[in-house]
Parts: sequence; structure tokens; C-alpha cells
Amino acid sequence: MTKRGNRVRVTAGIAPGSRLAAAALWWRGMGRQVLPHARARAGIRWTCRALRPEAALAAHDRHGRLVGLAGLRDGSGGLIRWQAPLRAALGPVSGGLGRARLMLWRAGPPTTDLVLDGLAVHPRAARAGVGRALLRAALADAAARGRPGLTVEMLEANRAAQALYVSEGFVIVARRRPGHGRLALVMRRGCGTGLPQAGAAPISESC
Repeated sequence: MTKRGNRVRVTAGIAPGSRLAAAALWWRGMGRQVLPHARARAGIRWTCRALRPEAALAAHDRHGRLVGLAGLRDGSGGLIRWQAPLRAALGPVSGGLGRARLMLWRAGPPTTDLVLDGLAVHPRAARAGVGRALLRAALADAAARGRPGLTVEMLEANRAAQALYVSEGFVIVARRRPGHGRLALVMRRGCGTGLPQAGAAPISESC
């Protein structure tokens, strides 16, 4: 099944022909923050190799184009395999800086919740309800897995994201500094009934 809105279709997983587009979308939304020393082309190439398609929710517009991506993290990992080799993709300097940066990163506290492992929306689909559709699908996925809630972390300065989560019933449960020096908020919503169902994907474009 897929979750359909008026304009957005959300599926579980990343389809084979969308992997490169998904890597570019994730890099635009989050990768540059995590690995700021990497050039875009190299960063997208590394992301394409590091992606775990099974740990994603993908949003498509009415033309079938990928317009949004959300990662899901549980005990088996999240959207990105951070152990994927950085030096081969980014070069010795950027790769070395990236590895050093990741070593400073502090993981969030242990939780039995499903964790929203990043959410990115393509600029052409901004303010079209894509982020909300992905968030609701992630809540449905957490409920379907029997998880007590959905947890998400974002920079405190990201007011737009905070407003979205608050409007969907999330509350702030913690503040922390993951390793990049900027204050982050941890927000959570418990799983209830009547949540929309996340869909199954067509089952990975060559990197």
C-alpha cells in the first residue's frame, strides 16, 4: 500500500531508479551540514553508496518525481551507513576531515522509539505538504512496528521544523549538543490510533 495525499504519494523504501536522486536530496538537505568540507559531487557519490534504501520513506509528486525523503532509525541502523569509506569518495583531505568530524559526533540517548533520521524536501516542493506527509507516514510506521513513539532531533535554530512538529503533536523532551557545537532539540510524540499508514515501496540508479 501507499499513502496518498492530494499531491503527494509516500512509499516505504527507495526505488532502484530513485537512489541517485535520493542521495542528492539528502546531501542538499543534511549532508552539507554533517560533512561541510566535501564538494557536492563527491558528497552525493558517497551518499549514494552509503544509503540504506530500506530505512527510508520517499515522497513523490503526481508526476512520480522524488520530492521528499525521510530516514527511519532503529536498532539495525538509520538511513546512512556512516561506516561507508569516506576517503575513497571524498579524497584524502575531505575524507579525513569528515571522519574526524564523525568521530566527534555524539549519538542520541538510547530509546525504544522509532527515530526520524533526517527529513529533506526538494525546493520545488516547498510548502506543498511534503514534510507533513512524510512525518505522518513515519508516525504510522512507528505505530505499525509497535514502537511507543517517534523521536526527532533538529537544530534549535530551525524554527520552521519546530513549528511543523509542534503542529503534529510533538513536544520537546531534551536539549543537547551532538558534537557540531550547536544546540539541538529532541522532540517526541507518542504513537496513537488513527494514524495514516505508510506504504510499501516498489522495490535500488547506479551510483
